[in-house]
Amino acid sequence: MGLLHEHQRPDRDAYLSYKCENVRGYDEVKKKAEDEKVSRDDVCNSAEKCSKYSFAGHWFTKDFYQGLSTLRGPLDQESIM
Repeated sequence: MGLLHEHQRPDRDAYLSYKCENVRGYDEVKKKAEDEKVSRDDVCNSAEKCSKYSFAGHWFTKDFYQGLSTLRGPLDQESIM
């Protein structure tokens, strides 16, 4: 069973300041999202939206693991890898 990284914890905002605009590729994704009327918050905080735009920011979203399960099927919680 894997461990959550600090930046993916639900309470991370109490301890960390995530600056989405500093992630590589943000400017390109921001333009695409604006063209499609998708908000900055959605692009920066939704693993699903990040994946849609191939944005590396998905690694920093709090819902990263939930996003994986919606994109690739359910995760095997019993797997030890």
